[in-house]
Amino acid sequence: MGETNQRYTQLSKNTDIYILGDAPLVLLGRALLYDTKEDKIIGQLKFQSISEKKIIAFKISVIGFDVSNVQIEQSEFQYLDLKMKENDVTGSQTPIVFSNKNVRKFVFWISEIVYGDGSIENPSNHELILVEKKLISDVLDKELAEQYKRSLNPNIPVNFCQYVPAVFGNRVWCCNCGSINGIHRTKCYRCGSEIDNQQRVFNKEYLNAQLEEYKKEKELKNIEKEKIRQKQIKQLQFGTKIAVVVVAVLLVGNLGYKKIIVPHKQYNEAEKLMEQEDYSGAKKIYEQLGAYKDSDEQVEKIDNKFKQKAMYTSAMMFYQNNSESMALSDFLKCEGYGDSYYYIGMIKKHQRAYKEAISYFDKVIKDSEHYSDSISEKEECYYKWGMENVDKGRLDSFVKAKDELEKANGIYDSEKVLKIVKEELNKKRIGVYHDTDDLNLTLEIICAVYPKTLNVNYKILFRDPENRMVKILYSSEVENEYIMLNDSDGKVRKWSFSGDTITETYRLEGESWDDTELDNGRIHTYVKESDNS
Repeated sequence: MGETNQRYTQLSKNTDIYILGDAPLVLLGRALLYDTKEDKIIGQLKFQSISEKKIIAFKISVIGFDVSNVQIEQSEFQYLDLKMKENDVTGSQTPIVFSNKNVRKFVFWISEIVYGDGSIENPSNHELILVEKKLISDVLDKELAEQYKRSLNPNIPVNFCQYVPAVFGNRVWCCNCGSINGIHRTKCYRCGSEIDNQQRVFNKEYLNAQLEEYKKEKELKNIEKEKIRQKQIKQLQFGTKIAVVVVAVLLVGNLGYKKIIVPHKQYNEAEKLMEQEDYSGAKKIYEQLGAYKDSDEQVEKIDNKFKQKAMYTSAMMFYQNNSESMALSDFLKCEGYGDSYYYIGMIKKHQRAYKEAISYFDKVIKDSEHYSDSISEKEECYYKWGMENVDKGRLDSFVKAKDELEKANGIYDSEKVLKIVKEELNKKRIGVYHDTDDLNLTLEIICAVYPKTLNVNYKILFRDPENRMVKILYSSEVENEYIMLNDSDGKVRKWSFSGDTITETYRLEGESWDDTELDNGRIHTYVKESDNS
């Protein structure tokens, strides 16, 4: 089979990019997995929006095939509660669960899209168009590839000049940096480069002519430099005697001007360039100033900014290509640069490290374009973190879930689940108890909240002194005053709660609960651990 982690086995994976007919979404990748825990086949799809309007939901129709390409399943799947702005990505963490475990291939099409303004679109064209990204290095030789970068923008980072600019299906275009843009965009959303300029420059005849011109200019500059050097040598020899006299006269005034006034002006100019984020220009001046004020420190700071920018660029490329582990490594190396806090938070969220994700979303500044998104993502982290603790069902996890769900601010069904959690904590049923007749036997009551129905049930774990599981019972009926348990020995047990004590009675099949005489010898008590310290 395919790649495996602790829970999922990868059956197939495809990272080809496709235009999805006339739907305003692009498919960035797909996978088919086997969930070993749930014993189910799941599909995953990764989409990018190219819509100018916010998408809040969309539906897809899915057909599953077996290994012989025979159709064995057809269903509809919905992506809900989205906030997809143009170029946002979704779906990679959303499982499409197939009911038939023999599915080994699936196809899909987008049947309906719901926008933030309330409008609905039902795409009629479902033709898939492959977006085939080509590397510049596969099309141009090294000299022409370097000339293309010079002609386009000599200051562009290497990672932003790797792919051949191309338009696909009159729907999207691929930028030099590898990003996919909607056809309505003239500039890349990621690097800001214009598609018209990229395509104009990406011409072999034009680049060959530019390369020849570049070589000639370089040669002329070298010749000119040599002429100037020879002239300076002659001038230096001729003017040595005169210079001695002139220097003696001007030394005092000129020294003050060069040592104080000029450096001061240059330093101020460098500061202005820094404010304008022209780091290259500022660095040249600081380097010329040498040890003046903190120029050396400023050069070091600029070098660090360049390193951060390069690392951030690399991280964004990995992130866009769904290589989140590589992206995280680079984002952490340029932490605080650009929107790194937001993207680290997103990756941590995908890794289900919700506490860390929240800490990074908290660092996103208000001026960031992702500030409002970070608030929503943080609320979702609190919700998922809280639901994980609800699923554990234990007393300590319910206490944590209460705090987390309160911070989810009512998203999804968090208010309903929070109400259940508070009620269960107030009932004080869940926890560890000791058998009053056999102190070596302990039991733990765990609360199960079912996700879709939000029904409540209990699981009771009996353990021996070595913490080995002896028996597991499930409640068949839950009331405010008591719970009913079916045992494998044919007994029906009734547990009544009073403070931290459970009083147990049981009946055999056919016996009535109204017959209190049967309670003789059948009453048993368990006391909560907090009272046995």
